Amino acid sequence: MSVFFNLSIVTANFNYAHFLDKFFGSIMNSNVQPQEIIFVDDASTDNSIEKAKTWKNAIQIPITIVENKSNIGFANCLNIGVSKAKGDLILRIDSDDFLHPFRIEREKIIFLKNPYIQVIGSNTYYFNDKRRRVVGQSHFPLTNKDIYNALRKGFISMANTSFTARKEVFELFKYEQQFVPYEEYVIFSKMIKQNIQFINLREPLTYYRVHNQNRSLNFIVNKQRGIRSQRIGIWGEKTLLITMYYRSFSDYLYWKSLKSTTTLKHTFYKFIASLLKANRLLSRLFRRYHQSF
Repeated sequence: MSVFFNLSIVTANFNYAHFLDKFFGSIMNSNVQPQEIIFVDDASTDNSIEKAKTWKNAIQIPITIVENKSNIGFANCLNIGVSKAKGDLILRIDSDDFLHPFRIEREKIIFLKNPYIQVIGSNTYYFNDKRRRVVGQSHFPLTNKDIYNALRKGFISMANTSFTARKEVFELFKYEQQFVPYEEYVIFSKMIKQNIQFINLREPLTYYRVHNQNRSLNFIVNKQRGIRSQRIGIWGEKTLLITMYYRSFSDYLYWKSLKSTTTLKHTFYKFIASLLKANRLLSRLFRRYHQSF
């Protein structure tokens, strides 16, 4: 099933050789395959290049391997990958993650039936690498209006590893290296503010691998601080500092739950994180109630 569009997969890689068999294997196991894969390696020091070349020689899908001589950064790699892609659609996925077998088909059909839609995301499964199992899933807003409102309020409302866009969108908007690790908040905010039409699919169509990434509380606070700054710059709206720290601590606990190696720890951290989110929701409802009088 071709579903009429040519589709390019673009990924950036740095020292993820041990995940590449699963990454390429998930593409091979897709019921609709892409027309090409653009693999941009950011000067890895492991055997990522050798692994990618092995897959290039083993499968019929054309794979373009870009070997950076020095490390230039994640966002810059994505821009290189997009610039080399020939497809009408650009599917983004990170090289440590892997595809649901129906992702490409689902997204292509929606693009075909809805020519006004320019960016399609989906929810993600969170796959705990040590436990070798799915331990949760995202719950992103689904409609363009809800995605717009979430971004305006300072929330990342689509995963950078689980969206596909029409090529012309990437001709108008580029990733910006200085905003990593919140580059998706910046590019999605700029896109939707310029009336690029988004939707998220309720179904999780990408497996987001939870492994040894740096997600310390300090890392998350700094990420939220960056989002706060860009919310002011893009939307002209300011997140209260106490709200920023509250979100950071809640996100940190949820990340701890996803990364936990036992069911008990997973349940404990998820419960505490859910209490914080529930308290935040109750506070918001309480304020709205009093504002109505």
